[in-house]
Amino acid sequence: MHFLSNKFNYFFLFIFLFSNIVTAEVKIKSEAVNIERSAGKGVASYSYDWKKALFGKKEGKQEVTKAKVEKPTALEQKTVKKIIPKYKATPIYEVEEVATVKKKQVAKFNNKLERLKLAELNQQNHKLICNVPDNKIGKYIDKPRWLENAVILKGIKNQPLIAIVIDDLGIDKVRTKKIMDLNAPMTMAFLPYTTNLVAQTKYASEKGHELMVHMPMEPINPSIDPGPDALITGIKPIDLMERLNRNLNKFDNFVGINNHMGSLFTQDVDSMKIVMNRLKHDNLLYLDSKTIGHSLAEDVAKAYNIPSTSRDIFLDHEPTMVFTENALKRLERIALAKGTAVAIGHPKDITILALKKWIPKAEARGFKFVPISTIIQKRSNDIGKNMVASK
Repeated sequence: MHFLSNKFNYFFLFIFLFSNIVTAEVKIKSEAVNIERSAGKGVASYSYDWKKALFGKKEGKQEVTKAKVEKPTALEQKTVKKIIPKYKATPIYEVEEVATVKKKQVAKFNNKLERLKLAELNQQNHKLICNVPDNKIGKYIDKPRWLENAVILKGIKNQPLIAIVIDDLGIDKVRTKKIMDLNAPMTMAFLPYTTNLVAQTKYASEKGHELMVHMPMEPINPSIDPGPDALITGIKPIDLMERLNRNLNKFDNFVGINNHMGSLFTQDVDSMKIVMNRLKHDNLLYLDSKTIGHSLAEDVAKAYNIPSTSRDIFLDHEPTMVFTENALKRLERIALAKGTAVAIGHPKDITILALKKWIPKAEARGFKFVPISTIIQKRSNDIGKNMVASK
């Protein structure tokens, strides 16, 4: 009898342990099902392989998860501790977030390496500077060309500064003139392939506006034509420089360039190096239109010690009065917060009408309208002061 009682005890112990293991498995299955169901109710979906969690091997360091999962009981922990590596569920969105962060870290690391490379001026690119008119060589030794041609305003006090840059000028001559007749100093960016450029740019200067070359550059979409003599990737450096030179020789008295389109070109460091070498040779500034968020144009410009900045907003990305008015309000907020703001607009009826109404009201609220050269000087001075203060 004693032998049978021991045998029955072992049998009941085995049944007890087996039932607990099955219970743990069912709970894990249930948890997985509940998690899957939660995805259909607008809750963050989860990926959880209960079989792998129950029978798989622990591989490396486990990820930390924000998912709230009910912990097993003490008895369940003792029973399944050796066969369950970790009782958890990993949110899919969290894994994607981690992947995105890693991509950004890699991109940031690559950008640092690229900036280190850019810090050393590429002497080979200097040899590509050709066909520069003799009358311009050495003309701006005492004063950089961009300052020579800049519009200098008096009476600038400690007030928020706004630069309005109007792109795509010269083709629509009626609207171009309407823009130039607005009563505020702005920056006029003319396309180099338009006609009657000398007369149009002369009129803009007489009206007190600053001039820029709106340089056509290659967009990502190959079906969009940026215009004749556009700067594109994949061509020989000498051909790229010849296009650049032709565009820069269409009219005079400009302070620098900004990109027309260029969502692809401004991401190509080697191509931008050639452009910046040319601008450095002529002592010109660069405004990054930021037609794409991944543009490296301003980084390359700063590596070459070229006066540069980038736009803050587009005024008329959507051709509606509501969009433009909201953009102008946002522009004011940026100027108040940072001290300076740069907007890019185009010769559209909505833009002309909105600016005509807004300019006098903004001036009455204490905003000062200045050309792009003033913004670049102000931002450079602010950076210099911050660097001194941090030492």
